[in-house]
Amino acid sequence: MQVLGLPAHPLVVHFGVVLMVVLAFVGIALAVSSRFSRWLGWGLPVLAVITGVAALLTKETGEMLGKTVTDVNFHQHEKYADAAVASTGVLVIACLLWWVLSSQAHRVSALESLAGKPWVFAVLRFVLIIGALAVLVTGALTGHTGAALTWQQ
Repeated sequence: MQVLGLPAHPLVVHFGVVLMVVLAFVGIALAVSSRFSRWLGWGLPVLAVITGVAALLTKETGEMLGKTVTDVNFHQHEKYADAAVASTGVLVIACLLWWVLSSQAHRVSALESLAGKPWVFAVLRFVLIIGALAVLVTGALTGHTGAALTWQQ
């Protein structure tokens, strides 16, 4: 996939990476203070969904570009990218669940019984923190290996 004659991956990768980092810090903020969720309002699900789409688009364009790469180190970059997308998916789902369960206005009847149970939010806090840390670590590893592939001589 190309944009104006350039591979699309270098153009979209930064959008996805920035959103992943922002969502990771939002996830940590949610786990630390439930008031943050009310402040974000509809911004939380919008950010989560856009981040998930951006991560998938970044991975898809990377796979297309990868078909032209012959460097043996590309496989490591691809493995880190898979982990980054997977951890982003976990974080997106955790953020969406937090948003649905933390407000009566957004609750789905199937999840109504879970919202009143304190252990549910304890588990979500744990998943938010671990997911956020995983996104930050796998994102950094993916970026480092991608930069090494791009700039090695």
